[in-house]
Amino acid sequence: MPSLPLPPPARPQSSGSPRSTATTLAALLDEVRHSASARRHGVGFVDAREEPGFVSWRDLVCDAAAVALRLRPLVASAAAGGRGDDTLPQRVAVVCPTGADFFRALFGCWLAGLAPAPLPPPQRFAPRDAYVERTSRALDACGAALVLCTARHEDLLVAAARRSGESASRVLRLDQLSVPALQGAPSPVADAAGEGAGSAPLSESVALIQFSSGTTGEAKPIALSHRALLAQAELLSSCWPDGAQARQSGVSWLPLYHDMGLIGCVLPALLRCADLTLLRPETFVARPATWLRTVSDRRATVSPAPDFAYRHCVRKVRDAELEGVDLSCWRTALDGSETIAPTTLRAFSERFSRWGLRPAALTPAYGLAEAALAVTLSDLDAPARTVHFDRAALERGVVRSLPAAQTAETTQRQSGSADSVELVSLGRPLAGFELRIVAAADSSGRMPPTDAPTDEVGRVWIRGPSLLSGILRRRGDSWSLDPATRDGWLDTGDRGLLWSGELFLLGRDRDLVIVRGRSWPAQWLEQMLAGEEALEEAAVAASSATWRPGGEGAGDDGEGYVLLAETRVAEEQRAGLVRRRRGLLLAGAGAAPRAVVLVRPGSLPRTSSGKLRRTEAASRWREGRLPILYEAVRETPGRAPHPAPDQGSGGGHDG
Repeated sequence: MPSLPLPPPARPQSSGSPRSTATTLAALLDEVRHSASARRHGVGFVDAREEPGFVSWRDLVCDAAAVALRLRPLVASAAAGGRGDDTLPQRVAVVCPTGADFFRALFGCWLAGLAPAPLPPPQRFAPRDAYVERTSRALDACGAALVLCTARHEDLLVAAARRSGESASRVLRLDQLSVPALQGAPSPVADAAGEGAGSAPLSESVALIQFSSGTTGEAKPIALSHRALLAQAELLSSCWPDGAQARQSGVSWLPLYHDMGLIGCVLPALLRCADLTLLRPETFVARPATWLRTVSDRRATVSPAPDFAYRHCVRKVRDAELEGVDLSCWRTALDGSETIAPTTLRAFSERFSRWGLRPAALTPAYGLAEAALAVTLSDLDAPARTVHFDRAALERGVVRSLPAAQTAETTQRQSGSADSVELVSLGRPLAGFELRIVAAADSSGRMPPTDAPTDEVGRVWIRGPSLLSGILRRRGDSWSLDPATRDGWLDTGDRGLLWSGELFLLGRDRDLVIVRGRSWPAQWLEQMLAGEEALEEAAVAASSATWRPGGEGAGDDGEGYVLLAETRVAEEQRAGLVRRRRGLLLAGAGAAPRAVVLVRPGSLPRTSSGKLRRTEAASRWREGRLPILYEAVRETPGRAPHPAPDQGSGGGHDG
């Protein structure tokens, strides 16, 4: 099939949001500093007590200019992080919680001609050693010359720097860089951007090291250029033009070290000097109603989240917490960053319609860090679209939809059956992006690969204006960017199909599970359990490396799968829960899981943005590193014994 640009209808900016002429982030910050809107609009911060704070965009930029003037000579004297590539500036790790300090550090790096690498700050109650080890690997991976942090996290980051073999002097608190903000200077931003080694960075130079989510392995340091970030910000901003009577505004609780939080929320708001209100991620996790109340209070029009966040709200938000809430202002509730379950869309829409949530608000999208975020977007003015496909045909790689009458009853109950699977449309490509569904890549590494016929499943390849510059790699004492594209095309690693010009995803290729010779995306099996309220989160993982070939219940090649699920059910209910879930998977997939394992909520490993890490979860189970409440195993060859359940937890084992 031909490449598929299929951009949505153009959405021009209103006269109130003029198009930026900046070609670098430093130049954009200079524009913002001189904008009248930047004095009136900015970033609001809502703390755990829901007390609001506010800093204008202009004040943030001026504070950052002061940081930049102190930061540049410190980085220049650092021994680490050689260039090795003309487009690769020195990197600075930014490890700050959601707040004004994050912006001062991030903007300060851009004004100093440096490439920030945002990393997760420590989480409450998270194991110290695990955080230090993970952060030290990230510092090594990005070659950070310095680490910027707040005083609260300095000790842990010093430990991480030392573990990576570098001096603790690389870690600097932001208050150590503080000088009086340059409010009175004629053009502090221009001065900061113009000093240093040579001129301000070119549009193709690296502006950001964005780590991938690490869902299927170690997170990768993705290098994104100024051009890519500005192109993505323009694309997103153009989707929501200001109206004659009202300006667009956003609310987000997403981590600022995550691409959806930083590139998807901060950059479009900065580009147009729009209001943006931020909550800390931990506030949302503990009290998800705070997100909905903030959308209502701030009359926000746009607020994105991954699919798990919408499920979290359905499960945890109580009616009493929504007194006085009005969600009619929420025009776009973007849903992306992970596989989208049709049941989640229906449940969230139905649950909060009483508070004014529009049916068309939920807007599925597809994106990835390698594209600087968004690639496709569904219709902003229509409810999310789902289609039922013939399950057996999809397993053979053939696309065949089922008539609506044949699937209407199933749709009301769950997102599929033994005969069908319901998939969510992720819409059409954004302007300038192209999609290919590729049957097989050319093993020689040359492009183009072979396009799949229009009625076949394949790998999703993309091309567009905001793709990565490469993957950052150290070679000896120098650093360079490994190419990640072929003739401008990127293999996303996702499996999907095109139907009526719209993208539908089946899941990650690496998450495929082989069940009796049939390939199943792990998400299909997980969605069979979507109606089980007793399971807070469920992960299906391949277990082919776990089982001896020819073992009891094994297929010819010994492959199978494991169901790992978080639950709070009482001890006496666990055996029945396991039998029901095993029976449902047997009926739906034709093969029951080799093991069903119940664990405490929060036990399954997740990425920094909340996605389940299925492969890592299976490894922890094999090695006996999960706090198991109940386990039903068909065979247990070569696996470490699981730890004894906590006293009083009611653990059990069903062989």
